[in-house]
Amino acid sequence: MRAVRYKLTPGSDVPGKLAKSATAQRGKRRSRNEARDFLISIDEQIAIAREDITRAQHKIAVLEELKRGYSAKPYSYSGKDSARPPPTQVAATQAIASYLKHRTEPVRTSDLLHFLAEEGIKFGGRYPRNTLSVLLSRSKHFVAHGRRGWTMVRDKHK
Repeated sequence: MRAVRYKLTPGSDVPGKLAKSATAQRGKRRSRNEARDFLISIDEQIAIAREDITRAQHKIAVLEELKRGYSAKPYSYSGKDSARPPPTQVAATQAIASYLKHRTEPVRTSDLLHFLAEEGIKFGGRYPRNTLSVLLSRSKHFVAHGRRGWTMVRDKHK
């Protein structure tokens, strides 16, 4: 747009018209600049959203791959692992089963721990008695009787 120059003389009405015209022109320029800035802002937001979508799709792919790796392994929701227990635990369970087989009264966990030590089976960890108690409580062959101790599960049909 071409700029028009007016010669201002005192007492003429031209300055008012020029002021209104100049304000209108500035307003149009301002509104064009605001519209351009608004469109640039929208383009930036679209670019950010596309980056977020790309990152989310990558994260989904990684999580699905992780899930496929774990779904091949058996998982138990009961908290009891279906994997084979270590040989020490198997030996301890068998020894305790033979020890409790003919006993009707509960045997304390500390007494069972001493029995296992005599048999050469040792439990590590900070609290071996607790470790043994956890092993026995996870086994379907033993029943806890509170502080009194443990017994074998008795067959109800006998």
